[in-house]
This record gives sequence, structure tokens and C-alpha cells, in this order.
Amino acid sequence: MTIGGHRFVQRNFGHERRFFLHHDWNGRHFYTYFHGWRYENWFWRWYGSPFGYHWRWEWPWLRAPWCTDWSWYWEPYADYDDPIFWVTDYVMGEMLAEAYQDGYRSKGQGTGISAPDRDQLRKQVGEIGQNYQNEISPALEQAFQDPEYIFVVDINLSVLNEDKQKCHLSAGDLLKVAQAPREGDKVANMRVISTKDLQCPAGSTVQVSFEDLQEMLNAFAQKVDDGMNKTQDLQRKGQIHQ
Repeated sequence: MTIGGHRFVQRNFGHERRFFLHHDWNGRHFYTYFHGWRYENWFWRWYGSPFGYHWRWEWPWLRAPWCTDWSWYWEPYADYDDPIFWVTDYVMGEMLAEAYQDGYRSKGQGTGISAPDRDQLRKQVGEIGQNYQNEISPALEQAFQDPEYIFVVDINLSVLNEDKQKCHLSAGDLLKVAQAPREGDKVANMRVISTKDLQCPAGSTVQVSFEDLQEMLNAFAQKVDDGMNKTQDLQRKGQIHQ
């Protein structure tokens, strides 16, 4: 379909419809996530500011097997003084829950998410909100321009390591660009920075297709969108309070 001169495709997720914007880059066709929720004007003023108090929140999945098994990898905060912190924990919780539901079980303990990388993820969550306000969709070339940008793996994924051997990543593992892609490349060399397993250990380099990387951006952006909408709903109902 074409809206306002832009080409979109529709994907159905259960009972929800989501829209993706057609985008060309490096001689290839991609579809980038276009935010699906409507935000009221007051939301943007509120979302970009600290609460001014500590909001205590108990996640419903705190005692779920995946959360207790992987508490060393990612542990949510007990209270929040900023909506972006809450949305970041929401996104990572959704990613890890999906990995567990898809049957992934870690064999051995990998490398947990560091404090600087948690900060970077929160920064990206905030930037996605700003992009939504300006009707901007997440695109690969923008992410590749920032060497600190973190790609969050969205599905259980088989990739090739430096020795051309297969290893496996799972939803919630983190990657950064190891070498900026060149024109004509079909895959990107990515450095593993956090993983729940030892198959593709942190510090190793793996090859990931551009299509898989774009889907990582889309899944992350979609979950940020859902998290933002949930904070809007909680605030509207008066459930965010000291």
C-alpha cells in the first residue's frame, strides 16, 4: 500500500496489525518498523522528563523461570524515576521471555550485560521515542554510523563465527558492529558483547545478514513502541505514582 507517497507493508501479530515502511539501502530492499500507537501531546512532555519521585513496580515475570535462571544476565530495577528506564526493562524482559518460550536454554554461563551497555540501551530507547515523535523509522545505515550502537538479537539465530563454524545466538544477546559494511557486502561482521551461552562467546566476531539485522532493529523498535504505549496507559489510569 502507498500512504503519503510512502510504500508500506502490513504484518499481523496475533490480533494486531503493524506497518513497515519500504526502504532501499546498499542495493537491497528492506522494511523498517513504523510506530503503531498514537501518543497524545501531553505524553511527549511527560515521557522526556524524570518522574520527580521513585515509582516502585513489581514485574509480573520476576519469578518466571527465565528471569530467575538469567538474573545474572539482566536484572530489572525495583523502582524507577524515569519512564525510559521502565521501557528499557520492559523491552529486555520481553526479549528474554520470548527466547525461553521458543525453547532456548543456555548451556553454561556466558557474559552478562555491563553497566555501560545498559546505559547505551537506555539511550537507544530514548532516541527511538524521539524518532517516533518525528515520524522516523529505524534504518540500518543510521545504526551502522554509530560504533556504539547495540543490536539486540530478536530470535534464536544460527550464524558463522571467524572460523566459518556455526554458533547460536538467542533473543536478548547483544551485538555491535565489528567492521563497517562496505558497498556490495551481503553480511556484516558483528562483535558479540553479551550472550547467555558460550557458543558464540563475548568478544567473538560473527557474520549476520543485513536482513536479520534489520529485523533486530524492527523488533527492538516495536517493543519500545509497546512499552511506551503501556506507560501512557498506566499514567492515564493514575497507576504511576510514588
